[in-house]
Amino acid sequence: MEYNVVKHRDQHSLGEKNLDLTYFVVFSMAMAFLATGQNSSALNAYLVLIRDKTYTTSGRIRVNMGNIYLTEKNFTQAMKMYRMALDKFPNTHQIMRMKIARNIALVLIKSCRYADAAMHLEGIMSERPNFKAAMNLLLCFYALSDKDKMKQTFLQMLQITLGLGDEDRYYYNEEDHHAVMLHDAIKADSLHQYEEDKKKQAEHCIVTAAKLIAPAIEAKFNVGFDWCVEAVRNSNYANLASELEVTKAVMYLRLKNHRKAIDTLKEFEKKDSNITPGVAINLSFLLYLDGDFAQATDYAAKAVNSDHYNPIALVNRGNCYFAEENYTKAREFYMDAIGVESSCMEALYNLALVQKKLESYAESLKNFMKLNTILPGNPEVQYQIGHLHELMGERQEAYKWFTELQTLVPTDPALLTKLGNMYHADGDTSMAYNCYQEAHRYYPCDIEVIGWLGNYYVTAGTYERAKPFFSHAAALQPNIARWQLMVASCLRRCGEYQEAIDQYKATHQQFPENIDCLRYLTRVLSDMNLDEAEEYAERLDKLERLEERRRQRKLRQEGEQRRPSQDDARQAHRSGRRRRGSGADDGDEADEQAERGSRRRRQRAQQELAEEDDDESAAQLPRQGEIDASFTDPLQGLPERPKTGVRRGPAREEELGFGDADLDDSLLPQ
Repeated sequence: MEYNVVKHRDQHSLGEKNLDLTYFVVFSMAMAFLATGQNSSALNAYLVLIRDKTYTTSGRIRVNMGNIYLTEKNFTQAMKMYRMALDKFPNTHQIMRMKIARNIALVLIKSCRYADAAMHLEGIMSERPNFKAAMNLLLCFYALSDKDKMKQTFLQMLQITLGLGDEDRYYYNEEDHHAVMLHDAIKADSLHQYEEDKKKQAEHCIVTAAKLIAPAIEAKFNVGFDWCVEAVRNSNYANLASELEVTKAVMYLRLKNHRKAIDTLKEFEKKDSNITPGVAINLSFLLYLDGDFAQATDYAAKAVNSDHYNPIALVNRGNCYFAEENYTKAREFYMDAIGVESSCMEALYNLALVQKKLESYAESLKNFMKLNTILPGNPEVQYQIGHLHELMGERQEAYKWFTELQTLVPTDPALLTKLGNMYHADGDTSMAYNCYQEAHRYYPCDIEVIGWLGNYYVTAGTYERAKPFFSHAAALQPNIARWQLMVASCLRRCGEYQEAIDQYKATHQQFPENIDCLRYLTRVLSDMNLDEAEEYAERLDKLERLEERRRQRKLRQEGEQRRPSQDDARQAHRSGRRRRGSGADDGDEADEQAERGSRRRRQRAQQELAEEDDDESAAQLPRQGEIDASFTDPLQGLPERPKTGVRRGPAREEELGFGDADLDDSLLPQ
């Protein structure tokens, strides 16, 4: 295009070209290409300006070209352009040279050439130190694991001055109306905003640098933090020392060391009696997580008193009341937090929970629906909505929300179990089975799910499929006799009698006082006419008698506990009769007879207890500690085996109903 313009000018004798206008047009075209993402066209336009030796601004153009190559991650060409641009600027242009040197350092950092980048950044820090260069230099030494250089660079960063002038200009006399107006004007102007932004940038760099190097400069990160805090406290940025103390506690919290975090914040509180709201909020939260609700309440109250318009402090105070089950006060603080900041999600969620606890289901549902609008697709919110519909008796809506939630968390076993419980309660066994089966697949250790699936197969009559579930339950809870008895019952129903007998014997050996186990074992052995049946029948009889005696002993002990109160009543009655003075001799004689009868009864009770102790030692059945040995066979009794006349004895003859009756011809077939 430039060639056509020059040719047209020569043909029509239009004179010399306007260099400034040409430069402006080509440069504007390059900027337009760059704004639309056409980087190659922008580079071509810049090349036109560079090749024309009449333009003296090739250094700035090469900086722009280097920026384009840097965005395209062509670090080699970017480095080339920056170096060529650096050569174009004389030493009198110090600011521009420093900016180009910083860009060269950034290219070297992106190329992972940290040593070369550090060399350029050290040159910048020696001539014009600034926070950006110091932060980049610190990152280079961090990548090189140079502890001494990291400390040195951090100290250099603390020595950088912002050059914002005298801060006294913001102090004024409140009685001077002119000074008040001037202060209001300069506090809202762009210069003051620039100063505030520069302060925030400096503080952010210092705090970020301390967080970065503290774990790296010492073997333990708390020692590194202490060094950083001490260095900051001795600098012009001493006000940041308290923030670093809080940051140290947060680091402990990220390492899940709650106790260290609490101790750090408490030490900071001892050093600075004027505790900040942030420290009080963090202490309250940590103590709440640690279960120390009393101290958590104290610090939450301090945070609220320090800043009543802090929504997080109000939420923490409400959480403490929630833990104390004072839901009315908790609701008040949550509503105050929402009044201060309507977008406080924690306050809105906790308020809905409190309303749910207070059985204000409609209001709770309204707040959870509002949360669902603000946070669409949040699993916790959707679960609460579904549960509220269930509590309100709206089963179909509950199914809708739980099913939608299942699409968000399809592998959540608790949700699948919840759906299974609902389907089971509604009589939909097929859907309940599907939910329980999926829940067991994702979490195979839920005893409730395992028991339901085992009973489902038992009801269906597929005992061979129920047995693995009961075996799994027995492995998870080896001290519960019920699961082992269920395994034996399944074996018995499947016709595996010998395996069932072995299982019953193993269960009896582990739970020798389980009557159900002995009863079923005796029955199986008797039905199979095995010789061991008599032995286990005797054990069962002894155990039943032992249990009966224990029951009677318990009843007697309860009676003896009631007896002293009766004796006291008789004594009071006897004293009253003596005071009345009528029939005293007869009353005393009757009381003595009653006392002798009571002594005789106590002696008999002690003798019976001694006999029972002998029976227990003879039975040799040690009592088990706290083992759940109760069992009810859901498979019901064993079916009667078909009888034959091979072993018909006298008892069998009596069962036939003939006895010694005479048989005459009338009973013969005609």
